[in-house]
Amino acid sequence: MSVLFVSFSDPFAEAGGENLRLRAFIESVSNERESDLLCRSFESRVGRHANGAVARFESVGFQPSGRMTRLWRSFALRLPDLALRAWSRRMALAFHRRLVMDRYEAVHLSGLQTAYLMDAFWSTVGPGRGRPALILDELNAEYMVHERLSIADGGGGRRFDALWSALQKKLLVSYEGRVIGNADTVICPSEDDRISLARLNASANLEIVPSGIDTSGYDALPPPPETPVAVFVGDLTYRPNRQAVDWLADRVAPRVWRSVPTARFIIVGRGRSPVSNSRGKGSFAYTGYLYDLGATLAASKVVVAPLLAGGGMKLKVLEGMAAGRPVVATSVGAAGIEAAPGKEIVIADGESAYADALISILSDTSRAREIGRAAREHVRARYDSSKVGSAYVEVLRRTVERVRS
Repeated sequence: MSVLFVSFSDPFAEAGGENLRLRAFIESVSNERESDLLCRSFESRVGRHANGAVARFESVGFQPSGRMTRLWRSFALRLPDLALRAWSRRMALAFHRRLVMDRYEAVHLSGLQTAYLMDAFWSTVGPGRGRPALILDELNAEYMVHERLSIADGGGGRRFDALWSALQKKLLVSYEGRVIGNADTVICPSEDDRISLARLNASANLEIVPSGIDTSGYDALPPPPETPVAVFVGDLTYRPNRQAVDWLADRVAPRVWRSVPTARFIIVGRGRSPVSNSRGKGSFAYTGYLYDLGATLAASKVVVAPLLAGGGMKLKVLEGMAAGRPVVATSVGAAGIEAAPGKEIVIADGESAYADALISILSDTSRAREIGRAAREHVRARYDSSKVGSAYVEVLRRTVERVRS
């Protein structure tokens, strides 16, 4: 069986939740069949991929449009920003060419931002029985992300952001509900996402495939140190992550410093620095993007996931757990991850409760190490990339058989 994977970026060149999730799928498929990869990049390239898991690789050069351009298009076309963010005529033409020149048993579109390619898919292959199966990976129920953003921003006094998210939610309800009905199978990482997507389109074929990581890459990390260091990992160009860091800096950290004055916070992720030294007197350190998190995780006593909005499974949480670190998360940050609260993960909501949970871990090294050990064992057993990859291959196989029959 040959599969064409289509993604916004090269999953083997960059980290991030979407890419880590896709890596596991590609590598598991490549163990027994051929995988091709089509993605976008700042320069076009065709040839073999350095990773070795991909048989044929093609990247299509693109220049991302600015936010104001997308804003105008969103209003004019009545489409959500996410549907326009990755739109590329060159990408659609390259996709059409691959479908014409090569025979695939399945096509995998990674993320709702690639769903615009469905039109090219159906116009190229038609509805016949010999066509490839079409799988769409919904990394989360996107309309729910904006619903939560709107609520959180409205409560925080950011009225424009709240109105923008309310509009995006309305547009996504229509767009997302339509496109998930155009795929043979839609996969999503959690039961919460499946329920949310089913509300949009009851006829969509929805399957749960969790996200996973290569847990072996974290085996060499030492246990949490004595020093009270908390680490946040996330793409700061993504609004829920930026909102989480602002909340951590403004509402939670001052409470933590009253009890643990030496506590430090390290923020890792692409995007501009989210906090200034005046907010914490230098106790916030911003590293920017790091491909290798090993040294930073080794220096941390706890990993934080204080998200107020978002969806899907947070790979940053799985990474922290696999590294043997206790993770202090909000309910949104822990969503989709089945772990025992207080034993394998710490969950707290509200600035006071979250700060208290963080203080408890930062002040108790024995407890930090105990939760970290349990977390590492749990992620190895349930969320290793080999296990979730096998689950994906099984869904892929069933989808192809259904389309053939």
